[in-house]
Amino acid sequence: MFIRGNYLSEAETAKELGVKVNTLRAWAMHKKGPSKTKIGRKIFYREEDLINWIESKAQFYDDLDE
Repeated sequence: MFIRGNYLSEAETAKELGVKVNTLRAWAMHKKGPSKTKIGRKIFYREEDLINWIESKAQFYDDLDE
């Protein structure tokens, strides 16, 4: 079977974000986290979706040294 894109497991995604898997699941339950894909009982996160979600949450500040 061919799957397009790079997919990360829940554990891999949680590790990349620096959170616990349970936190990732809580975010999903409250629709706060990155988009997920479910195949059977397994949850996967597409790398591109994860990057987009992180960028959407980023806060940019002007130069604070001024």
